[in-house]
Amino acid sequence: MNFERLEKLVLITSLFCCSAFPFAIAAAQDQDADDAAAGQASAFGDDEAEMDRITVQAPMSRLPASLDTFPGSVTRIDSAEIEAGQALQNDAGSLLTLLVPGMGEAARGSASNFEQTIRGRKAAVLIDGVPISTPLRDGRHDVRSLSLSALDSVEVIRGASALYGNGGVGGVINYVTRQPREQGLRWTTRVGTEVSLTEPGDSLAPFVQQSVAGRQDNLDFVGDAFFQRTNSLFDADGDRIRPSPQGQGGVADSDIVSLFGKVGRSFGPQRLEASALYFRKEQDSDFNRIVLGDPAAGIKTRVERGELPAGASEPSDENLVLQASWSHEDVLGSALRLQGFYQSLENVFDYFPAFFPGGGQSAIDSTKYGARLDITTALDFSAGPSGELLWGLDLLSDETAQPLVDGRIWAPGIEQDSAAVFAQARLELTDRLGVSGGIRHEQIDVSFPSFQALFSGDQVDAGETDYDTTTVNAGLSFRLADPLVAFAGYSEGFSVAEVGAILRQAGEETDFGLAQLEASKVRNREIGLRWHGDDFHASIAAFETRSSLGTTITSDLRVARQKEETWGIEVTAEGRLSERLRVSGSVSWIDGDRDADGDGSLDRPLPSNVIPPVKVVGVLDYDLSAVWAARLQARYSGSRDPFDQVLAFGESPIDAYTLVDASVSANLAQLGRLTLGINNLFNKDYFPLASQLFDCCADRFSAGPGRSARIAWTMEY
Repeated sequence: MNFERLEKLVLITSLFCCSAFPFAIAAAQDQDADDAAAGQASAFGDDEAEMDRITVQAPMSRLPASLDTFPGSVTRIDSAEIEAGQALQNDAGSLLTLLVPGMGEAARGSASNFEQTIRGRKAAVLIDGVPISTPLRDGRHDVRSLSLSALDSVEVIRGASALYGNGGVGGVINYVTRQPREQGLRWTTRVGTEVSLTEPGDSLAPFVQQSVAGRQDNLDFVGDAFFQRTNSLFDADGDRIRPSPQGQGGVADSDIVSLFGKVGRSFGPQRLEASALYFRKEQDSDFNRIVLGDPAAGIKTRVERGELPAGASEPSDENLVLQASWSHEDVLGSALRLQGFYQSLENVFDYFPAFFPGGGQSAIDSTKYGARLDITTALDFSAGPSGELLWGLDLLSDETAQPLVDGRIWAPGIEQDSAAVFAQARLELTDRLGVSGGIRHEQIDVSFPSFQALFSGDQVDAGETDYDTTTVNAGLSFRLADPLVAFAGYSEGFSVAEVGAILRQAGEETDFGLAQLEASKVRNREIGLRWHGDDFHASIAAFETRSSLGTTITSDLRVARQKEETWGIEVTAEGRLSERLRVSGSVSWIDGDRDADGDGSLDRPLPSNVIPPVKVVGVLDYDLSAVWAARLQARYSGSRDPFDQVLAFGESPIDAYTLVDASVSANLAQLGRLTLGINNLFNKDYFPLASQLFDCCADRFSAGPGRSARIAWTMEY
């Protein structure tokens, strides 16, 4: 997209920093001299930080303050986990794969999260509550549309949820951006590089991050800038991997820019806050000649030096999020928060010479703006139960199109306006028993202009429709013993039909009736046990989800509006075995069926781009000394082959693989912190899940990256 937006964002961020700078300088004079020596003692942090995992303090969250008795499954990734993840790579998709049970495998080096579902369903992705997914034409680049350097935490609701509106049929991923935590001024500088250890030449990926955070009395601000130049990725044999490994976009041979700024001012019970986030990744590769592989024979796709095809441009991703909010702790006895936001996203995909008539390259352009009103009212009955009620209003306008770069229209500009009201209550009936319930009603209007269909050449008339959807949820929790809680919940989520995917296959006789454009509602049932002791946390949850209108993509890229059902089990555990040693892990098993022939019965397993294989994760953190700390993590992605014969995309056999990573960090006091991470420690030669899904395509069967290192030096001052 144009650089005018970048200039505006730099100006906004500069204004934030400049406005707070005099206050921050004054605060810096009082800063404790020992702060510069403070560092992370272990990848998991201390006991106090660990226990904070079940407490959500982010102002951009709609989750309750305590998750201890929440009647569902939620993962909260805190700042210590994000820091540990950055020791290995700056990739949100890989971090979520490791730490979120039930979430599908991410392909390292890809820009896409095409294969990453949660419990077999797509998730809604938000930044500080601002929706950034593009459900009208889902490009699946939303999970990786920001840098980890801008994040304070990540909240993931596992299972259908309408808490934030459209798209949460599999769950919700809410990225919560950084907040200043200390009085005074703190600067952080991080420099480093990544390098392949199987072919170091032409693989350096140097990066630099500069951030500043300040707090003085009632004023605070954060600024963060991250820049990285990546070169090529290489597999376990030292062979160069295609820059776009599965033809869905990639990070190799690209420049990455991430800018973030936030400023806030509190006065009495009120607070004003505004933030801006800009992320851009643009590829510029000299390796564009694809050497076809042979998936049936296990021969990988390779790439050689070559120019882009005539008429093609470099693939890129760009994301801009602006938001401002006002909150008041006491308005007629309730806490109130009002947020307005603007978000734009552009994804430019690879050039395909044979797929489009005469060759072509598509792009998704999406613009959203809207407002959220959250009101929290305490429920306190004399000599009775107590709790709280969260209620409010959401307004959203979304316009999304998928043209070709040369100006032809694949999917026209689709406009969707929605308005929703919601209420969510939580009551503690006794010291042991808690109940919750909520309702959300959303009115949706969708329209699109007349256009000429790209493939059929037919003229398609303009269309519009409106519909509404109501979702409910209910749950209870019961404390069986002091650390042991049983819970059961029912929740509904919904997602509008992917109208763009339907329109891009349109012809003159295509019927755009309500049945095709109707929102898909997913019903999630879940039961589980949760143990939160002083040194040990564990959970087990079993779930089942059902929907009468699915969103599975078929082999000809159409949306199959079929009945679907998924089910599974998730187990998590983490604990401190000694003062120095901490372990954690999870096991996720998911399965599901669909009504492939439309007769009303579930007669065929769901494909592997929907249902991920069994996933087993283990993480070990060990504090070697007061200076040195180490982490070892392993992830097993299982095999899957439930089909008698392959009839559609995603139905080919999936082979298992195990990846092991390791990192070590040294807290050098006044000299900063040094980290070294090794990805794919044992140089496993494997094909990631995404490549195995595309075993139908000889140009997308890319091997995964081999052993690589990431070294970084961080100084706080």
